[in-house]
Amino acid sequence: MELRLLLTLLRRWAWLLILGVALGAGGGFLASQYQEPVYQATTRVMILQPQKSNVTADVVPSDQELMRTYVTLLTTEPVLQEAGDRLGFPVRAGQVSAAQDAGTRLLEVTVRANDPERAALVANTLVEVLIGYNETLQTSRFASSEESLQTQIAQVEQQIEQLQANAAENTEESTESRAARLAELEDRIFQLQGEIVGLELEIEALTPGPAGANQPAPTLTPEQRATLQEKKTALAQLQFRLNQVQGEYFALKGNNGEGGEREGLSPAGNDLALYRQIYTSLLTNYEAVRLARLQSTPNVVQVEAATPPQEPVQPRPVQNTLLGAAVGLIIMGAIAFVIEYLDDTLKTPEDVHALLQLPVIGYVADTIEATGEGPPYVAQHPRSPVAEAFRSLRTNLGFVTMERPLGSILVTSPGPGEGKTTMAANLAVVLAQNNQRVIVVDCDLRRPRLHHLFRVPNHTGLGDLFRTRLSLETVIKATSIDNLSVITSGSLPPNPAELLATQKMSQLLAALQKHADVVLLDSPPFMVSDAAVLASKVDHVLFLVQPGKTHADAAMAMLEQLRRAEANVIGVALNRIPNNRSDYYGGNRYYYSPYHDENSNRYYLGEEGKKRRGGGLTGLWRRVELFVGAG
Repeated sequence: MELRLLLTLLRRWAWLLILGVALGAGGGFLASQYQEPVYQATTRVMILQPQKSNVTADVVPSDQELMRTYVTLLTTEPVLQEAGDRLGFPVRAGQVSAAQDAGTRLLEVTVRANDPERAALVANTLVEVLIGYNETLQTSRFASSEESLQTQIAQVEQQIEQLQANAAENTEESTESRAARLAELEDRIFQLQGEIVGLELEIEALTPGPAGANQPAPTLTPEQRATLQEKKTALAQLQFRLNQVQGEYFALKGNNGEGGEREGLSPAGNDLALYRQIYTSLLTNYEAVRLARLQSTPNVVQVEAATPPQEPVQPRPVQNTLLGAAVGLIIMGAIAFVIEYLDDTLKTPEDVHALLQLPVIGYVADTIEATGEGPPYVAQHPRSPVAEAFRSLRTNLGFVTMERPLGSILVTSPGPGEGKTTMAANLAVVLAQNNQRVIVVDCDLRRPRLHHLFRVPNHTGLGDLFRTRLSLETVIKATSIDNLSVITSGSLPPNPAELLATQKMSQLLAALQKHADVVLLDSPPFMVSDAAVLASKVDHVLFLVQPGKTHADAAMAMLEQLRRAEANVIGVALNRIPNNRSDYYGGNRYYYSPYHDENSNRYYLGEEGKKRRGGGLTGLWRRVELFVGAG
């Protein structure tokens, strides 16, 4: 069911969708014609991961981080500015794009320009600038450390040269000065040894001897004890000085024994060895920094140079045309969806049954009436599909009212212009053709039309029965159709609702049923109170719905009024089903069959219908519609 509804909607709005496709495709094609050609050149760059070094604390980035870094770096202002300066014309970020080849370390750089040669030139120049800029950025990270180490190395080199020069000058003087120093130290040793011996004798003299057997140990006075202590302290100092002098003496004498001075054991030699150690350490640190810079610098290598493209990437007429067609289709489809969504009219028998819970007992197609005057349609075209539809409605009315006669039937609808008068007149004709006496009463005392359809005078009628003493027989007018009479509206009263609500209207209906088997009443729409008044006085009410025009809320409001009036609604008749969209409203399958030949179609369509059928593609499309509807 849903698929059929969808196909029906597509067929109904096919013209709008085709229009959207045509407009969108045309717009896309025209846009392609006026679009300036754009060429695209591509080059590939390999980004190598830096080696992990133990001498630097830097964290090695992942491959994805490294690729994203260089994609961003490629479109930074310094790189674009440098490339523009080299080329002599500006390079914009919008011209350049970069992306990683999936699963590789290759970076694909794409440049767009209006000239193929310029596109390739810009791509290759950008890569060159990127490589140089990368080296500059990585070098700047270690520049301060390398510069500081170089300065310190130069200073230490100067100190070593100065110490070596001083050592060479002092080599000749060192031998003579050493011999003099040895002689001085020997004299100093003899002097200190003599002083030590003298102090030892003085201390021995002051020290009391051992006690005898019968004599107590001698005691020293405080002055003696202080003098003795001073002597001992002086003796210790002299012995310390003697040891120092002897150490220096033997050191110098030992150098002489080896055949000369050893540079490493002299004070100047010690300084020179220290500076050489510092120099070696600085050189080691400098090489470590250089190695760290080399190991932490990603290597950018161009593996495929850009070449001038042969064909432009823009415009693409075919692609733009298809894209425009798709956009036009989507827009028109959205418009059709919005229209369908906002459209609350009743369209199919399923809609009527779901909303009103009433059976659909008739399906009548739209007829072509040039002036709206003359005999009813079924009287002129008794063999047309429309006539068959009214006869089917007559049969269904008989089935609905099998337990009692038809009596009086009110034909009404929710709104104006939905074919109440046409329905009442044509239904009266088919009932009369079934050998039933029928009287049609024009109860529309506001806009009467029955006298035009049956071509009878309207000097006297229903309105005059309320205001004058005319008899019922005087206002019943015969028509050209057997068994069919009509009561026109006559003089229009100023208060039709009050007149129709009187007891006299009920008496007139009862009297009319004595003169006819069926009394059909044509009434105003339910938007005025006349129809509600009449609905309570008749035996049956025929509910008219025009597919695509009758709104759901208006139909529900009318049904509620009929229920409050306790009217007997026998069913719904779908009237004026559009011929050009009859499949949407469920109409074609009720009218077209192999029994309707070309001649009957001519009667159905009328003279103006011939123009509608037409020839060529129009006629072919119409025949396809008829074939699909019949199927």
